[in-house]
Amino acid sequence: MPKPLLPVAGVPFVQHQIDALRTAGIDRIALAVGAGDVDRWTPFARKVDAELFVEEQPLDTAGGIRANVDALDDRFLALNGDVMFQTPIASFLDGLPEVDGVLALVEVEDPSAYGVVVTDEFGAVSRFVEKPPPGTAPANTVSAGMYALTKAAIAAHPLGRLSFERTIFPDLADRGRLAGRVVHGRWLDIGLPELYIETNGVMLGRHVADATADVRGELAGEWSYCGPRSTVETAARVDESIVLDDATIGEHVHLRRSVIGWGASIGSHVHLRDVVVGEGAKIADGAIVPPGSRIGPDETWSDLAGEDRT
Repeated sequence: MPKPLLPVAGVPFVQHQIDALRTAGIDRIALAVGAGDVDRWTPFARKVDAELFVEEQPLDTAGGIRANVDALDDRFLALNGDVMFQTPIASFLDGLPEVDGVLALVEVEDPSAYGVVVTDEFGAVSRFVEKPPPGTAPANTVSAGMYALTKAAIAAHPLGRLSFERTIFPDLADRGRLAGRVVHGRWLDIGLPELYIETNGVMLGRHVADATADVRGELAGEWSYCGPRSTVETAARVDESIVLDDATIGEHVHLRRSVIGWGASIGSHVHLRDVVVGEGAKIADGAIVPPGSRIGPDETWSDLAGEDRT
């Protein structure tokens, strides 16, 4: 499943991005996708009235946009498909400087895990520092994954693989044509399982069960989500976890900050903590699953010692 299509608060994550764009008055949306994912993207694109820019071969972060540059407006926004921030996009767009690129930036406490974006007193990007050692970063601002760009900034580069981070942005910065603007509000990321769970918690903020879900157990913690046609049996506890469509949670199961994939089945008397269970996977009654496990699609976990996996 492409990350942007993973459900967050019951709808694909990219739907939240599109809603935020349209609230800001942007009504033309294009999705740059890989050829292998077209079957998954086509019905979604049709539903939200979006165009598809299809990459027959992987073209890095900007190559798909470069290949379709003639379809772009003179000025446009590019967004990463797995991050967003809660500040209204209109506040970022208001009064943008007249340069070829403006990066939305967020301030983080510890920038050592990110590429740091350094700006001068006027907001111009002066340099990039990739994952500086703790305590050595020259700034605490990192890219929020949204960029206001001109068509000319993309068209200046040849067709083929093309990177925003390694090619386009350094080139613009060297020519004094790249700026940064700090945005505020929560930054949401679904790039890792723990971040995906955290983002669901932020977006939900409460317990949600689809009208077709059969929940006989307890929805615990500050939030939880049970998707369409899911089942939570008697004496089960779903604690700040995500149970996707058609999944079954057996009796006396305790889920804590875990994700249960589409159509997966969790047998009775199982405790899962920080576990991701893939689509169609099965966990047998009484099985022991170590915290942090990742159980692949259609995999079976059956041994009581947690070793007999098929």
